[in-house]
Amino acid sequence: MTTAAKQRNSTAMSLHTEKSPRPALDTGLALLLLHASEHMHAAHIHLRPVCESDADVIARIYASSRDEEMQLVDWPLAQKTAFLEQQSALQRNHYLKHYPAAQYYLIEREDQVLARIYWQWQGLSQAAPFSAPGSRPELRLMELTVLTAFRGQGIASTLVRALQHEAAIQGACMTLHVQIGSPAQAIYAHLGFLEVSTSHSQGLYQLMHWSA
Repeated sequence: MTTAAKQRNSTAMSLHTEKSPRPALDTGLALLLLHASEHMHAAHIHLRPVCESDADVIARIYASSRDEEMQLVDWPLAQKTAFLEQQSALQRNHYLKHYPAAQYYLIEREDQVLARIYWQWQGLSQAAPFSAPGSRPELRLMELTVLTAFRGQGIASTLVRALQHEAAIQGACMTLHVQIGSPAQAIYAHLGFLEVSTSHSQGLYQLMHWSA
């Protein structure tokens, strides 16, 4: 990692963790590197918190998740770009509203961004009191998107397994929403996630659940 990247990472980390009452657990940087290091360190892959200057990168990652859909739309490039930027901003606002204690990370190789991963613990602290009293804590995987050029390298699976490992240690289950019929749905099924009844799903997205 370059000196500039290290300085940016340090600044981003301080901004990222100030709002968290459980930094050792919620940032998750140490646990992800610990349990994913053997596969990822060999490939010089690391994680860093998202910072305000990453808006363009986040928009680009979001756009990559809708590549196939946009290829079917007969719009000028400028219109597609404006639409995707708007949708990315709406998604960001949704996450900020509904996941106030969420953690936001980028996955990089050297200074090249490969993917993003967002999650939130629920029921482990007063910052996320969404679980009913006495119910099992939950690790909600909000977002995991790998840029098209870097898919098929095991990055997503490695990160999910790391989160599963930590969820098991905390006695928590994991949940996520995935687009119905997408390749990601099959990957999550392979990692042990089960589909929850459609009454808990959201339109085109299926709720899935995992527990150790």
